[in-house]
Amino acid sequence: MATNAEQIESMLDEQEITYFAGEGDRWMIPGESVFVCIGLFEDGEYVRFSGSVIADLDELSSDECRAALRHFMELNDQIKLGRFCGFPKVNFEIGLPLEDAEIT
Repeated sequence: MATNAEQIESMLDEQEITYFAGEGDRWMIPGESVFVCIGLFEDGEYVRFSGSVIADLDELSSDECRAALRHFMELNDQIKLGRFCGFPKVNFEIGLPLEDAEIT
């Protein structure tokens, strides 16, 4: 692991970035319509950007829900970076692994 938890928190504090510590080595940074998650693994770090809910499938019938999920799955096959995820509230997220890198 190139970066440790203390370095991440120090960087966020120095930049006066509001964050919340999650379970394990994860930090959530809320935004207006997106939130950022920073996480640490043994072999590197990752940054994940998640958007706000773009579809709420609770309001749909079973057939409409299946059609919407099929559509999101088809879109995921066409997207090179990022994915639609979540159920019943669907959002879009992009995850970037940073193998043996330093976020700072």
